[in-house]
Amino acid sequence: KKRRRRSPPIYILVHCQPGDMELTIARVFRTATLFAVVASAFVPQEVHLTGGLTSRASSVVKASADNLPKEATIPPAALLLRELTSSRTPASAKEARVKDIFALRASSPESLVRTLDGLLAEVDRAASGPGRVLPGWVGRRLPLPLLRTGCLARLLASTLAADDSSKLGGSSGAATAVATEDPEWARQRRSALSVLLRQLAAAKSVRALEREVRQRARRPLTMEDMLQFTPEGLETPKYDVVDDKPQWQVRRYQGFSTAALDGPNDGGSGSSSMGPRAFQTLAGYIFGDNEAEAKMAMTTPVISDSGGDRARMAFVLPSDYWAAPNSAPRPRSNSGVVIEGSPFGTTTLEEAPSSQVGTAVLWFSGYATAETVESKKAELLRLVENESTWEVAPSSSPFVMQYNDPFTAPWKRRNEVAIQVNAKQET
Repeated sequence: KKRRRRSPPIYILVHCQPGDMELTIARVFRTATLFAVVASAFVPQEVHLTGGLTSRASSVVKASADNLPKEATIPPAALLLRELTSSRTPASAKEARVKDIFALRASSPESLVRTLDGLLAEVDRAASGPGRVLPGWVGRRLPLPLLRTGCLARLLASTLAADDSSKLGGSSGAATAVATEDPEWARQRRSALSVLLRQLAAAKSVRALEREVRQRARRPLTMEDMLQFTPEGLETPKYDVVDDKPQWQVRRYQGFSTAALDGPNDGGSGSSSMGPRAFQTLAGYIFGDNEAEAKMAMTTPVISDSGGDRARMAFVLPSDYWAAPNSAPRPRSNSGVVIEGSPFGTTTLEEAPSSQVGTAVLWFSGYATAETVESKKAELLRLVENESTWEVAPSSSPFVMQYNDPFTAPWKRRNEVAIQVNAKQET
């Protein structure tokens, strides 16, 4: 076998003043990164980027380098994307890199915004390059960093399209279809990219992640899928399945209690119908903003409903308070939070032991946006109306149950719409 020849190293020599050291290092690193990315498209072996100050660096320059800001430890956008999207990067390295990125949220929020915007700029560049021109297996398999970034561009577009509150409005257009000068649109893009970065940290590669998303989109969702999407380690109300259908089921819940909050309907649906302030108020109660200043464990799901100009949101309390809701910490008098059981008319086994009542539940994935929730509510009502054994209970209305945190990818979310039902009487 021929001995593999090592390519000679390339050195970049730069003369600069000590006061310009930070800016010069950033420029040199960016130039070297661009060279490495371009070179990797034409040579069969990996191009590794190494570097450092030579022994000639004076003490003044060394002191300047030691005082570099914390965000300088994060590589430029092109190299960072190559590291996170490649299958050759160890999973531990990806997790550490993503952790470093989001650690900036506490230490330097401005740096986090700059980092995400830099990554988005690289993704936008790939969206108009080979990553878009070569769709299908060709664009997903060629070992080119730009094409891997093209995979990420497609994932970003689909993630934004899954949210009908975004300016894409569910369309399949490119992520750059709206001017990035719009602050709300820029925030939505950063949020979608943050979701994808967390998924890349756990995925083998960006191609594997895109393949998973495509496979999930092709097959129908089952209750087994929903159980896999339920967060581990969080308590959730217990129930028995009375009637199991292919697309929905009728449940009988065991007793549980909630912390609920009523307020004006902001025009959304699901947890967005009352805005973020309601969610923060309930979360504050759970995490110690109550008269006893007692912290409780987070649970799932978040239950919400909206009708007319009023809406309601409820957090499930820990099981220690299910049997005796009055033993839960008392909310502050000015918070508006109330402690109650069986929210939205959900009849429990203890209240009606017979099999004549239940809760009809239809599950779905993706974001529980206003348009999606209204569509699923109508679908559930239609399924119950066409059922020969169940009917909608009088004075009951559909409500929403959301199980995942905001950073969960849309294709891994568990959402449900539910309504109280009664068994039809034989005539």
